[in-house]
Formats: sequence, C-alpha cells, structure tokens
Amino acid sequence: MNDNECRYGAILDLDGTLIDSYRVLNPAILRTANMNGAKLTIEDVKATLGMGVGKRFHHFKEQGHITSQITEQEWVEAIVASTMISANKMGPMPGALDLLDYLSKNNIPMVIFTNGERVVTDLKMGNLGNRANLIKHVITTEDVERPKPAPDGYLLAAEIMGVKPENCVVFEDSNTGVEAAKAAGMKVVFIPQHAEENIHGADLVVTSMKDRQIAAFIQQKFPAARPAPLPANAARRMA
Repeated sequence: MNDNECRYGAILDLDGTLIDSYRVLNPAILRTANMNGAKLTIEDVKATLGMGVGKRFHHFKEQGHITSQITEQEWVEAIVASTMISANKMGPMPGALDLLDYLSKNNIPMVIFTNGERVVTDLKMGNLGNRANLIKHVITTEDVERPKPAPDGYLLAAEIMGVKPENCVVFEDSNTGVEAAKAAGMKVVFIPQHAEENIHGADLVVTSMKDRQIAAFIQQKFPAARPAPLPANAARRMA
C-alpha cells in the first residue's frame, strides 16, 4: 500500500462494461416482457440500455407498450427470475480483467455501481472469477434513492472509497451512466454498445477496454497517482 491509495478511485458499471450480459439479457427481457403484458421489439429493449428493470417498466408503460394490468412488482419479479437463470454464464467483456488487474496493481480502489437488482448482481459477479475480490464494494439500485441517471450511486461510491468525486474515473457503456457520472462531477471513460450511440460529455470514448488510451488517460488525469504503464504482455493483448 502507498500514500496514493484512496486519493483516486475507479467506479465501474457492470452490465455491458465489465460483463458481456446484453447478449443474454436483452432476449430474456424481451421474451419475459412480452409474456407478461408487453408488446416490445428487441430495438425497444436496446433503447432502454442502462435503465433498471423498474424504470424500464414505467418507460414502456408511458410509451404504451404495456397495456395489461401487470404491476411493477410483478414485472420486476418476472424479469429478475428470467435473468437469474443465465446470470453467471455471461463472461467478462474483452479487456475487463486486464483493466481490473491494472487498477489494483496501481492501488486504485474500485467500486461497482449498477442499476441492476442485488439478487441478480451477486450472481453476475461470478463472471469476474477471482477478480471479483478486487472490488471494494458493489452498489445496486436498492442502495440508492435515485438510480442512474441521477448521481446518487456514484457519489455514494466516492464516499465509500474516501475519494473526492473529481478524483474518480467512471467506466460506463450507456448514456444513462455517463449522465449520472458527469452529474457527480467525475471523469468518464465511455465504451458505447453501439458505434452510432450519441455521446454526452464523456472525457474519453473507446471501442473496448482493450484500448491502451485508457492507461494514458488515467496517467494524464491523475498524475499524482503515477500509475505504472501496462505490462508488456497486457499491452500486446490490448493492441
């Protein structure tokens, strides 16, 4: 441990950022939603990227996609039950494990903040293997009054790490998450799910966490931390 520890911190989204969940989650949400009173297409589901299950319910209700008498609680329970079946079989996103190793070796504490529910999130963490032990804390939608795009979860993460918000870097894959992180006054690395996705205020945009610009960005934004360069073998994997 060195004296730079806890001067800087990293906060990471889970779905689509650390784990490859959407290829499993989106079809599951579509199938379960349409079995429970919704009339959705896969594009409708993709358009709600970054929203929690409950917020999706209200969004689809307002859009007229849900016309049955299903309640929010019934909707959430059905979606959660469906996603739990495959929650620990998703695998990490490319470069995610190298990034966690890099942050850990440079004594940068990490917290995960997800709009997902606790019961499913705990299962999803298994996709990170023993790297899950590198995470200081996991914040879910139940832990905050307002989920993303509100900044509550990110501010809570900074408080847990004992780090000023301006000294935090956030890794996100959705505009909802970027909006929340910027509202908290943090730096943001954006890894969009779709190349055509609009970018709202991200400090760095990359196509994957394999991009070596991430290490350079951390060195530039947090010079006092003096993070070491990526190891040569990791750099080759990330090329």
